[in-house]
This record gives sequence, C-alpha cells and structure tokens, in this order.
Amino acid sequence: MLDSILRVVTSVNLDSYSSSNKFVGFFEKRGRYKDVFPKMAIDLFFGFFGGLIDGVVVVSSLHANLDKVGFSGTPSEDDRDVLLVRKLVTSRFLKAFSYTEEFGENYESDRYRWGVAAAWNNFEEFSGCDSSIIESLLLARMTVYGLCGHCFLVFDKIGLALYPHDDMGFGVIALNDAADLVVAREFLALADKMEGFHSVVERW
Repeated sequence: MLDSILRVVTSVNLDSYSSSNKFVGFFEKRGRYKDVFPKMAIDLFFGFFGGLIDGVVVVSSLHANLDKVGFSGTPSEDDRDVLLVRKLVTSRFLKAFSYTEEFGENYESDRYRWGVAAAWNNFEEFSGCDSSIIESLLLARMTVYGLCGHCFLVFDKIGLALYPHDDMGFGVIALNDAADLVVAREFLALADKMEGFHSVVERW
C-alpha cells in the first residue's frame, strides 16, 4: 500500500468521516441547491490551496456505477455527467462499470455486498495531477449521480486531507499531531462567509 493511502486509511473513519479522531470540520451549501454552488466551492479550494496544489496527492476509490450514471432524469444533467465521467475514465482517474453486471442483481447477496465493499476500498494514489483533472474530479464528486467511493486530497506539507462531498463543499481531517489546524480553520472560516454556505468547525 502506498504512503498516502496508508495515511488516509489509518487516519480516517471511512464509515463516518466526521467520527475520525482528528476531524477538523466541513462546509456545505445552505438551503436549496443553486447551479453556481459547485463552482464556488471549487474556486475557493483552488484560491486557498493553489500554492500547494503541485504537491497534492489524490487518494481515491471513486468509480462510476453505470447502472446510474446518465439516469438522473434531467437531460442536461445526464449529458454533463456522462461527459465528465468519460473524461475522467479516459484520464484513468476513474473506473466505470455496472454494479449488476459485476456483482449480480441480488442486492442482499454476499457477492453483491462484498463486491461493493471491495470497490469502495480499492484505493489508488495519483500525484503530479493536472489542475484541470483535479477540478473535473471535484466537480464529478459533487454533482454526478451514480459516482461511488471515497476521494481525498492529501497535503503532506501541512498534514491535512480534504474531501469533496455532494453537499457542495469540503471536509477537512488532520493526518497527524503536527497538522496545520490554523490553515484548516481559516479555510473553513472563509467558506462560512460565502453566500449560500455555512461551516461547522470542531474545536479540540
């Protein structure tokens, strides 16, 4: 297992991120969804962490369940989702397959449950990532119906892992006792000032 993957799986409670030992906090949209929210959250991320982006390591088990992608019911959203998934699959940042073809149609079977669990825990590590690919990955995680798995952006220099989520924001988890909590809390404080968002910050 690679170093950044090991740091994530030993520091993060994958069943409940907010229950992680060094969970710092998160921000999310407030009220009804607006089309501008994903871009606002992603722009804040790049604006705040842009100076460190060259050193970020993406630790991800994200994958597209083709039984669901492209079937959200809104044609424009379906087209967007399919194109975004196709781009990430072509860039090898994402795997795409049908759950029912891989694991069968019996959701209660051991084969299905174990297959899904294995897919969610099949982490890969990506470094030296192009900013446009990271942006697409973040957008997909926030907006694509049928995207499954975990995704963390690891900043070793400051000891933090950030994760995008589908409530149009990011959470922050410290990876060690030397993590820069000032930076983490400043990021969340800035998010809390954006119109349409609010932050929750743990104090420990």
